[in-house]
Amino acid sequence: QNLFTIIDFSSLIIKSSVSEDLFSKIKLGDKLKVKFNAIPEKEFAAKVTLKYQQIDPATRNFPVELKLINGSKEITPGMMAELELITDKKDKALTVPNDVFIVNQKGEKLVYVIKDTVAHQKIVTTGISNEKVTEVISGLNEGEKIVVMGQELLKDGIKVMVQKPKPTKIEINNGTEPKKEGGKKK
Repeated sequence: QNLFTIIDFSSLIIKSSVSEDLFSKIKLGDKLKVKFNAIPEKEFAAKVTLKYQQIDPATRNFPVELKLINGSKEITPGMMAELELITDKKDKALTVPNDVFIVNQKGEKLVYVIKDTVAHQKIVTTGISNEKVTEVISGLNEGEKIVVMGQELLKDGIKVMVQKPKPTKIEINNGTEPKKEGGKKK
């Protein structure tokens, strides 16, 4: 029986697994973004230190290990982490939110573009994507206004009313305490 356990926060290891298709894209030394569910406001980094060459037959995933680069005492063993691996990157790509696309009967992706308060269908060719946005390779020009809500209810050539988003009021305290009312003690 152990009397105590010593944890070295400077060398925390993250054990994870990756799918077959991502395994070949991960290289030893690659840096990944790390977010812990318990500390969602902070982002950390980890480096791939080990790639197991044996696939887990139950999950069809390959185990990997990463060393946390910028650890913190807020992180404790057993925490759940979300890892982000950038497998492809393009500079100056035209991207749109993933949920703006509609797929027609031919399997083509389309978006609705607004011109002079009229919605026009445009077939687009897409490229790389992540969980939030997708690259548009052709069919859409930078600066064109697209429908981001309710597009599944539209038809080509229908007149629409464009609404500007309402600004959100955010109060910022800048870390200062509110001034306290009151006079001097005598």
